[in-house]
Amino acid sequence: MTGMLQAGSLKNKTIIITGGGSGMGLATAQRFVAEGARIGVLDRSLRSLDIARTVGGGERLEVAHADE
Repeated sequence: MTGMLQAGSLKNKTIIITGGGSGMGLATAQRFVAEGARIGVLDRSLRSLDIARTVGGGERLEVAHADE
């Protein structure tokens, strides 16, 4: 992938992404996990969070439901 991030530049960083259960938020979470970060994903949609759990990240990706 091209972009501004250097390989491994987010190693050992912790990042929280709101609205990260789908779309650009989920894509960002996936990219940041690939760069070594631990990610917390918040979303209002339980369905989106279920999808986020299945797309990867393993123990480097945590999801949480955020109420309205």
